[in-house]
Amino acid sequence: DPNLEWLITRVLYAKKFGPEEEATSLHKELLKSQNADGGWSVTPDKSSEAFSTGQALYSLSTYGMTAKDDAVAKGQKFLVESQQKDGSWITPPATTSQGGPERLKKLDPIYHSWGSAWAAIGLAQSIAAR
Repeated sequence: DPNLEWLITRVLYAKKFGPEEEATSLHKELLKSQNADGGWSVTPDKSSEAFSTGQALYSLSTYGMTAKDDAVAKGQKFLVESQQKDGSWITPPATTSQGGPERLKKLDPIYHSWGSAWAAIGLAQSIAAR
């Protein structure tokens, strides 16, 4: 199975360039990949995290979905509840990358920034879509 980044790239491409049937099918696949906690994860076997959830919210907003839509409301709630006191989100590198402990330790600051950036983008875009 492809990861969520692959799916979102396909969703956004199909939405922009068609065909409409493919875009609709991929959009539905993205909605089905939402986890029970309201977030999304890079692959079905991983836990929800801010990086993937922010990307999913961004993608859903391109379809005009807002907090009035259950999937968006749940995704926003997941992000609000997982936000740290300093305003950031934690995205452990092991949730989206592979490698030994040393490699993952080096990636930690990068993933922390990426997760926070995508969470903020996803929230901003899905709120602005209202």
